[in-house]
Amino acid sequence: MPTTSVSRRWIFVALSAGLVNALFARWLQIGPWQPDILLVSLVYLGLTSGPTAAVLVGFLTGIYQDLYAPQILGTHALAHTVTGYLAGVVGEKVQAEQVVIQVTTLCALCLLNSAMVGLTMGVSGLVGFLIHRALLSAVYTTVVGLLLVAVMSHWLLPRGWGVRDASARRRVR
Repeated sequence: MPTTSVSRRWIFVALSAGLVNALFARWLQIGPWQPDILLVSLVYLGLTSGPTAAVLVGFLTGIYQDLYAPQILGTHALAHTVTGYLAGVVGEKVQAEQVVIQVTTLCALCLLNSAMVGLTMGVSGLVGFLIHRALLSAVYTTVVGLLLVAVMSHWLLPRGWGVRDASARRRVR
């Protein structure tokens, strides 16, 4: 598959995730916890396409989130870029098709993303923030993310779109 079609497809997915996040995430909010659909799409991209595409899309989705909710410009761009890179590295090192890997990676990277945003914004009581807000938000985002990935991979996306094998990685590089 040519790199440009992969890039266009993922830019479309990121834009769609941004639209869904803007329109529907508030309806999925439970108390202070709201799922981060952009982060779900970013981690899924990293797991299936590698760090290069995930860094680019992570930076773009981070800038979008910074413009959508501007506290300190660049906070989400930095956090999403690092998160995308780490998801891509995990996707290259392990078999990312396993659900356990997807759940663990998504939850851990949600926590890491929240910690980076909290640190750069100077949240007082960072440990309390991570336990009360970020941990429960990461678990909630992971549950919503699993449902979204299941719907996307079984009903919306063409067969084999999210699956990588060694020969496909060699062709893309």
